[in-house]
Amino acid sequence: MKALRAFWRSPTLKSLAFAALLIGLASLVATVDLRPSLSHLAVGVYSGSPSGSYFRITEGLAEAARLRSGEIRNQPSQGSADNLARLAAGADDCSTPFALVQDGLAPAGPHDLQLLGRLQKAETVFVLSAPGKRYESFESLRGVRVGIGPEGSGANRLASSVFALPELSKLGTTLVALPNEAAFDAVQAGSLDLAVVVIDEDAELIKNALLVRKLEIAPIAHVDAIARRFPFLRTGRIGAGQYDAVALLPPTDRTVLRVDTLVVVHSCAVRSQKIAMLSLLADALPDFVRHNQETPNRTGLPLSDASRQFFQNGGPEFLDTWMPRVSDVMPPENWVYTVMGISILFNIMGFGHRFRLWRIDANRVNVEMRIGRVFGPTTTVDEIGALEPASEHRRPETLRALDEAIASLEGLNDRCRTQSLSMLVPMGGEMAYRYQETLMADALANLRRFRRRLG
Repeated sequence: MKALRAFWRSPTLKSLAFAALLIGLASLVATVDLRPSLSHLAVGVYSGSPSGSYFRITEGLAEAARLRSGEIRNQPSQGSADNLARLAAGADDCSTPFALVQDGLAPAGPHDLQLLGRLQKAETVFVLSAPGKRYESFESLRGVRVGIGPEGSGANRLASSVFALPELSKLGTTLVALPNEAAFDAVQAGSLDLAVVVIDEDAELIKNALLVRKLEIAPIAHVDAIARRFPFLRTGRIGAGQYDAVALLPPTDRTVLRVDTLVVVHSCAVRSQKIAMLSLLADALPDFVRHNQETPNRTGLPLSDASRQFFQNGGPEFLDTWMPRVSDVMPPENWVYTVMGISILFNIMGFGHRFRLWRIDANRVNVEMRIGRVFGPTTTVDEIGALEPASEHRRPETLRALDEAIASLEGLNDRCRTQSLSMLVPMGGEMAYRYQETLMADALANLRRFRRRLG
């Protein structure tokens, strides 16, 4: 038994136990992923048609979020207008607080929508016709039938706005709401003359329309006259041969309209969700931050505070990256101000504590000086307590001075105890008051003892 107890107490066993503890801790640390994750992100995004670029972009964001333990649900829709309407109406549970929306669309009525950011690659407005048809001017559009995308799509809203311009409204154009594929079929069949599509110029849908269906980009001239009417439109160029360098499709450069893609968020989304989405966009699109820093917000939607700070800093702040839930309680800069405010408050409290302690000590020293004028400056209170009364000690002015000193010390001692319990006293600071109380208690004991001997 003694040998067993000696073994358990031996340095060898302690060393082995310590080594095992270190190995266990190292193994635990090795299994923990210390990289920042998006595990707090579980949201939906209204995108668009499964064949469109918005849906493809959202799929890419969802995959990037999944790799970082986050979740993005890609919610198909009829298009930008549908996205805005659903985003504004779905605030109750806030399960889908994000949407990709074509610039230039405004929500109907009061709303709580904000601009999260804009993608740097604009979408192109394609006007497609059947082969051999020549639509080279706006005058050539007189009396044509145009497919403008399904109800609720950005293309539908944009085409309706353009053809509602005073000069174009006189052309007698018939606008037909049809999904893109159905509009392409109708153009090929001849029941429609043109199809308007707003899409990424590199999307498979437009490549298929040009290369497989053999539709053509209508070479309508002077589209810049339309762009200047709408602040969200600008012109761009589709180069000759961009889609087929050998067959030269298109055969000549085409001037086209372009429109930005916005990422819109409902105000019900918390800061950590917004920052997570911005981080995914910045990782997926290298120029996303710079583009938003340089592009003024003329959308009519207020820029989210989280976005403004993200773009100003060039990325997420430390608190947003490592403690996103904390940033939901209060933005990082507010935490800084709060900490500064608390620090200033503690400094003020410390100053108040030191000032009151200084006044107590000064008053105690003043009482001791008054006692010194009666008994002599070199006489200590301990010596006074042991002093034998003499006739000069019984003079009225001496008795009065002694009584006043005792009363002053009693009042000062009570004030010292009260102030030592104040919230102004920092932790541990009460010991300075206890020291003052000890000095005053010792002085009172000796002065009272001497006063009793005086009768």
